[in-house]
Amino acid sequence: MKNSINPISLLYITLLTFLIALPQAHAGKLGSFERDATRTEDKQQSSPPTSTPSEMGKKQDEHHHDEGSSFLGELFFDLIFLPLEYGGISSLLRVNSKLIEESSDIGKIENRAPGEPVIPFTRMDLHLQHIASNLFAVDSRAEFGYGPVGLTVRHTAYRESDPKDTLSVTQAAFLYRMSFSKYVEVDIGIGQGFISGEGRHVGLLATFPIQVQTGRPLGFQFRPAFYQGVEDYDLGLLFTRPFSSYQAGYRWVEAGESRLNGPYIGASFHY
Repeated sequence: MKNSINPISLLYITLLTFLIALPQAHAGKLGSFERDATRTEDKQQSSPPTSTPSEMGKKQDEHHHDEGSSFLGELFFDLIFLPLEYGGISSLLRVNSKLIEESSDIGKIENRAPGEPVIPFTRMDLHLQHIASNLFAVDSRAEFGYGPVGLTVRHTAYRESDPKDTLSVTQAAFLYRMSFSKYVEVDIGIGQGFISGEGRHVGLLATFPIQVQTGRPLGFQFRPAFYQGVEDYDLGLLFTRPFSSYQAGYRWVEAGESRLNGPYIGASFHY
């Protein structure tokens, strides 16, 4: 028999990597947003407070837990890890028909059809967002992947006319993609977020996209992302056809007291 690397072993390595990498002048709206988004940089550079002897004693007492709490901890871990494991295996099998034939113990899993929006090999999105009468954004996103592994890059260019200003936000992340069926995809993404305006700021990014297809043309997606003091929530309704989707939704991008919220329309191509 020829020696070969088991694709399931590669999946375990990918999943473990993601679990370890989880993160522990007259100014307009764009200028205010940039300042609010980057205020956390000073806080992150400050040193953490030292623990007093009494606090250390309390921590040692809390460390001693009974068998019941240990059991609940293990149960909680199983409830979290097993869906992550199954979702990744399902994504891998759906793009490799030979593995489906060799993995009869996994259960019934359908091959991914060309042009499906779930776990795409390639996907390109383009959105136009209205924020205010003097402010709009052009948002583009690209995703490339194979089964449970993916890479996504999202770039949003904001334009303000009065006062005249610009701001660019870029998100880049590696994705662990879980498809529990041809109707549902849940991802975990780790990467970096970049904010470019009067200055350039970089921070750790975490994102947890969800996509649900109803089996009919309609579906929805939810794309939360957190980076550099920014909370970014994208909720969209999808009208999906093979190889393409049309979208309408609302995006909330908030940093401190600043908001860049508004509705959007757009389209995507997926293969």
